Amino acid sequence: MSIVAVKESGQTINVPFYGADLFIVNYNGVPYVPMKPIVEGMGLSWASQCTKLKTRIQADVEKIPILTKQGLRTMSCLALDELAGWLAMINPNKVKATIKDNVMWYQEECDDVLYKYWKMSEEKKRVKLQSPNFRYLVKVEIYDHYLKKTNAFTGGAETPEDIIAGVARQYGYHIEKVIPLPIHKA
Repeated sequence: MSIVAVKESGQTINVPFYGADLFIVNYNGVPYVPMKPIVEGMGLSWASQCTKLKTRIQADVEKIPILTKQGLRTMSCLALDELAGWLAMINPNKVKATIKDNVMWYQEECDDVLYKYWKMSEEKKRVKLQSPNFRYLVKVEIYDHYLKKTNAFTGGAETPEDIIAGVARQYGYHIEKVIPLPIHKA
């Protein structure tokens, strides 16, 4: 599931973790994590864990509107600084043997990995941009329907042709010359 935060939420950070895509949502300046991808990544039942979240950690769970491929959804999100405590509540000896290793990986590493991604994101925001020595500052996002993911590229260019050549380079192509086509106005 691809998630992009909207409205009250700020940016959403995609975090790959043992084959699962986890997310961090900037909600009013505080990092929150949508819990369903974490629960399902561990191999646990979302229905039962959602009930436990609502009853045990009720005050720390926020319903945050998030845009998914299926449309706008309100997801149960837990503050990142509360995640380790929630993970510690799960007893690996009481889960199916087939998911025990997954549960232990998440307990040992998940909150640390998410925290590192959050910190890297915050540090990138603080870095001051130097005056560009190029005419165009370019950010290109390309959605790959086959891989179902978005690639983002940022760079600088002197000409529109340089922009095209730069995007081509990102995909392993070399363009020797860009031939402009005549523009016919209606």
